[in-house]
Amino acid sequence: MPKSLKRLKFVATQWSRRDPAIKTWESLSEEERHRLCNVLVPQPGELPLAVALDVPNPLVLSNHRLVWLSGEQVIDLDLNRIVEIHPPKDWNYDKLSLHTLVIKTDDSKQYLLEVPMGSTCFSIWNLILNFKQPGAGKPIN
Repeated sequence: MPKSLKRLKFVATQWSRRDPAIKTWESLSEEERHRLCNVLVPQPGELPLAVALDVPNPLVLSNHRLVWLSGEQVIDLDLNRIVEIHPPKDWNYDKLSLHTLVIKTDDSKQYLLEVPMGSTCFSIWNLILNFKQPGAGKPIN
């Protein structure tokens, strides 16, 4: 297993221990994995590593992509194309009320990811930053 993949597995495991909304792929039951088949169909060489199922928009982080459901639409982003992650401009700096992350890609498109309010929002934000290359953004603590 490549070192970077070991690191991503380690990161996924650590965040799953910190926040019950985040699970590792290995910890999912067959039924839970099956539920995610319409969200993520792994590509060759891709491994799903972290999952948030019981959130407004179920999401999967693999070693290559961030994929989530937004209503009936599947949003599929290559981790290498994410250039910025930040809260919405109208966020009032109340950590407990933050529930939306704005994800900007290198083609200047922006995507809204709705997540649970409070600490789970920050957990997911940090998890994405840990999976993507350095410089995507810094979490506000």
